[in-house]
Amino acid sequence: MTEEKKYIEKEGYSKTTHFGSNLTAHLMRIYHHDKQLDFKNRITKILTVQALALLLLPLVFIIVNDFTIEKSISQYANHIPMTFGFLMTLSGVVFCMDGLIFKKRKHNIYIGVALFMVILFRNTEFPFFHYVFAGIFFVGYLFNIVFFSSKEQRKIKIALVSGVASSGLLILYFTSIFWFEWFMLFPFVLNYLLELFDRVD
Repeated sequence: MTEEKKYIEKEGYSKTTHFGSNLTAHLMRIYHHDKQLDFKNRITKILTVQALALLLLPLVFIIVNDFTIEKSISQYANHIPMTFGFLMTLSGVVFCMDGLIFKKRKHNIYIGVALFMVILFRNTEFPFFHYVFAGIFFVGYLFNIVFFSSKEQRKIKIALVSGVASSGLLILYFTSIFWFEWFMLFPFVLNYLLELFDRVD
């Protein structure tokens, strides 16, 4: 009997068993990888739907408020508080979930928390804190787009953010805060979806 066979018998396993255990471990890794991928795909679909729904929030507020357009989105908290609180909370959850699930975008958590604070501090009762957190949401997200981008895309994003901010200020000057806020949601959601599908970094 060769030394190799003696070793195999002594250890109580064969080459076939060793190969089988390696194959099993490999298949288990594939299984867990597929499960993780499936989970990520499901979450991505949910976040996509929620992000697109975010664009429709102002329209929903108008409809629920008897087709009345207020001066700002925050004003709807005084007219349709339940609808406002519920939908704005869902919006905040989108950013918090994104930051908690995708670690490279954990900076989105504070954006979601800022939305929660906007809800808690009503503009008629706590105007200072309300507008501070509203500012954190809008300015903070623009900051995230630029600061957390790659060096290759940063210059392009600075130019795009500058253009978006300038356009938003023009809309604010000629219309109202409401239209400014609704306009700003479009580039926010677009960037969010591009990041979600790894089209930008």
